[in-house]
Amino acid sequence: MKILHATEVEIGGTVSVMMTLLQSQLTSRAIQSAICLVPEKQLESLIEIPSSNINTYKRSGRNFHSFSAFIVSLIKLTLKEKPDVIHLHSSFAGILGRIALAPLLPFIKARIVYCPHGFSFLMDGSNKKKKIFSIIESLLSKLTDKIICVSEYEKKSAINAGIDESKIVVIHNGVANIDTSVEAVVDNPFSGNKLNLIFVGRLDPAKGFDTLLAAMKRLEGEPIHLTVLGISDSEIPDEVRSANISYMGWRSQKEMRPYFTYADILVLTSRWEGFPMVVLEAMNFSTAVVSSDCTSLSESVKHGLTGYLFPISDHEKLAEIVSTTPLEKWKLLGINGRGYYLDHFTSEKMTQSTYNLYKSLLDKPRTREMKK
Repeated sequence: MKILHATEVEIGGTVSVMMTLLQSQLTSRAIQSAICLVPEKQLESLIEIPSSNINTYKRSGRNFHSFSAFIVSLIKLTLKEKPDVIHLHSSFAGILGRIALAPLLPFIKARIVYCPHGFSFLMDGSNKKKKIFSIIESLLSKLTDKIICVSEYEKKSAINAGIDESKIVVIHNGVANIDTSVEAVVDNPFSGNKLNLIFVGRLDPAKGFDTLLAAMKRLEGEPIHLTVLGISDSEIPDEVRSANISYMGWRSQKEMRPYFTYADILVLTSRWEGFPMVVLEAMNFSTAVVSSDCTSLSESVKHGLTGYLFPISDHEKLAEIVSTTPLEKWKLLGINGRGYYLDHFTSEKMTQSTYNLYKSLLDKPRTREMKK
């Protein structure tokens, strides 16, 4: 079995999932080869993948030149390597890739697998824009052997958008298990006898950081502190800065480990998500989660069991949950979260389910065709 992964994104959960799949497939005896096509800038994220398995193209943004470079590179690589499976990651790679490969489908044996990691029609935007993306996804699904949705929420949304349910399979994201009992001891980055919250994300309306700022404003004076990873101090206007918030800027996975190890709570205030890896990472470290109830988050954050959910943008409810829940309860939620992660969201479960999907497609005749 020969696998070709392709994406047009440079950072984030999509890259993490693709790298996890690549690492697993490179060590599998059942897979002859596994290669990827990525933007040049993504090389920094793929340091654990042999350079011989990485192909790059120049990307300067979502523009004509970048899209053209992706399309040309994908066609050339497909004709050269003759993969059995082409796995497209992210909505733009999925749209561009399937359009580019359409003329080749009668002549190549590759099965086309597509994972949007969050459909474009589910993201923030005008109703007209969402409708256009829904139509495009529905039409291109007929050129696709299988579409991987990362949540049941995404699957239901895809069906509502007109995508045939038989084309869809749900494979939740997964992260590698960290045995904290044998991990090297890391220093506690927190000081003082406080309830320590962490937020991991960028300054983007979809992440709802304004909701968290408002909640922390209400919590001023209480022994509660928030550490923000992914946003630097310089990005925050003076008028919204607070003594109970520290901004650490971007941190690598290794650098974030102490924060996950010693934090009491991970906070997500998102207004939209695909299936965020950061929740699974927190659960891996037995860190409790308090999250907005948007999109798929209730599939990992089980209210009252692994964490708490609050209504989107409701900073008062968020502040109330954080302020009134005893520390012992947060610790119990974290322990429960660790168990739930082991049962449902390990990288082994994700990689095995993906391999099983590939094999099932190759074991039966191709059914992909455009309906007249």
